[in-house]
Amino acid sequence: MMRRLRMAALAVLLMLIARPDSASAQRPPDNARRAELEQQVRQRMGRMLRDRVGLTDEQFQRVVEVNRGFEARRRTLVEQERDVRIGLRQEVLLEDRADQDRVARLLAQAIDVQRRRLQLLEEEQRALGQFLTPVQRAKYMAVQEQIHRAVEEMRRPGAARAPGARRPR
Repeated sequence: MMRRLRMAALAVLLMLIARPDSASAQRPPDNARRAELEQQVRQRMGRMLRDRVGLTDEQFQRVVEVNRGFEARRRTLVEQERDVRIGLRQEVLLEDRADQDRVARLLAQAIDVQRRRLQLLEEEQRALGQFLTPVQRAKYMAVQEQIHRAVEEMRRPGAARAPGARRPR
């Protein structure tokens, strides 16, 4: 089960971070293959979601619609959070040469992004509450968290190492 979740999460990761650039736009077979893989991922994720959350076909379609409605805002928050973390990392690495004012602004931005993420979660839960039971919403959140953790694990250096192996430091 965990292997299947990791494979699905890997595919989701590829779908989320792989963006066609000008070079790949010139290679239609890659784009066709990518579209095919994305479709397979969506189908697998859909089956997993239906099974784990206990969704009817109608509920599943509504979940898809809700996700679609929140996706752009979620993506924007992820990008903003990434930019803030990169900026903080750059400043912290400067140690005593760090721009204290910039660090303070970045910390305020990080808190703001988290506040907006929470607002988005509340809005999404209200929308899902229109047609999912509280238990289904809780299961849905758990599935989302598992996928998020699996994706984060795969993003870490050395993610392809053997299970239980420690990362070199």
